[in-house]
Amino acid sequence: MVSYDELPDIKKKMYLSAIDCWMSDTDYPVHFLYDDCYALWGVVAANSYQRPDPSSGEGGGTFLGWVEANHPSIAGDFDTVRSAVDDAFRPWEGLPDGSSCDSARDASAGAAAAFGTSAAGTTVLPSPILNSKDTVKEVTLNKISGAFTSPFLAKYDEGFANVIGGTGAACGVLQTVYTAQSAMWKPVRRDVAEIMANAQSAFALAADRERDAWLSAVSTVALTFVGAVVGVFASIVTAGAAAPAVAALAGTAAAATTAVAAVSASATVSGSSYQEIWGSFFDALGKLNQSIYDVEYQMYTMLVKAQNAFAQEPTSFNLDKLSLGLFPGADGIMTMDRNDTNHVSRNMGTIADALAAAKSTLSMVPSTYAVQRHESIGMGATGPMVSAVDVHNAVINDLNATAKEYARGQDLFDAVVEDFFSSDAAATTTVNALIADEALTGNN
Repeated sequence: MVSYDELPDIKKKMYLSAIDCWMSDTDYPVHFLYDDCYALWGVVAANSYQRPDPSSGEGGGTFLGWVEANHPSIAGDFDTVRSAVDDAFRPWEGLPDGSSCDSARDASAGAAAAFGTSAAGTTVLPSPILNSKDTVKEVTLNKISGAFTSPFLAKYDEGFANVIGGTGAACGVLQTVYTAQSAMWKPVRRDVAEIMANAQSAFALAADRERDAWLSAVSTVALTFVGAVVGVFASIVTAGAAAPAVAALAGTAAAATTAVAAVSASATVSGSSYQEIWGSFFDALGKLNQSIYDVEYQMYTMLVKAQNAFAQEPTSFNLDKLSLGLFPGADGIMTMDRNDTNHVSRNMGTIADALAAAKSTLSMVPSTYAVQRHESIGMGATGPMVSAVDVHNAVINDLNATAKEYARGQDLFDAVVEDFFSSDAAATTTVNALIADEALTGNN
């Protein structure tokens, strides 16, 4: 197996073998005794041309025979062949290796896990956010009485569950994209090197007059990058409520999995002449490029679906987009115990800390140029990374708003508790101020 690092050497060899093949097609193969020249039918030294330097593929084309005036130099033709080789190699040189997406891959995976989501499996992960949310709900429902519990749980349990699901799903989309980009480019580089090396060998075989001149060189390259990304595109599984946004993103991931599995996984280089091999060579590179495009397009589709979900289902990503509703103060039926309220507050604090940690984790936003390559490769010079960064920043912005809003919810709960246990009028004033503040800033 050849390495992508060998591409410069393969190109030099292709200079020579492509010129050898072209000369052989014109009845001037390499002389059967002297491998530094091309001769008519491979034997007529009196009608021969200088062969390029075998170590570099450069030079050559000068007439070496007896009547030079009747045989002008064909060095310009050799330059044309080398230029064609350069044009074939140029878009595939300097490909990324995917490592620039590694940090973002790990960050999005960590954030997804914080919300109980995995984009690479079928099991909902243990999550402090989910566990503490359930504890807050259970204690509030079973241990605390008061009219305030209904609007409180509607926003900070039911509404928050939708946000957990939506944010986890969005992080899962990012994890899928970053993981695929991280995984695909090293195999792509190997596939490119294999196709280039096989084309070079095909030219050399076709030029070899010791073999059957009509024998076609056939070499099939398995596109290993396809297999490397098929497993990445797994359905997003999430905890929490089955919000429409979550269902839409999960369906998109499942569709992407099916589409990627159908991407062509092989390319063939074949031919018995210079023109046939060139045509087959370009077809193989085109097939590889189309496969890269097809895989990246599925990433792009997932990202666009996520962007649409942000616009269509904002309350599935941002808790501040959900109004608290009518929130009564103290009433005659309110009962609570300090141990229970402390338990609720501690778990809300655990959630606030986990949201802060998720924010910090997601701060690793990659560059839009993380997988930069020639503009003709895949979806273009930056692939789907512009959309990925847009989604990433949107998740961060919504998570920031959610974290602030959840912290305000904890402050509101604590204030209601203090108002219940205190005869100080200031406690009631604090509750009313927090409710007014939520009404002014919520559901923006």
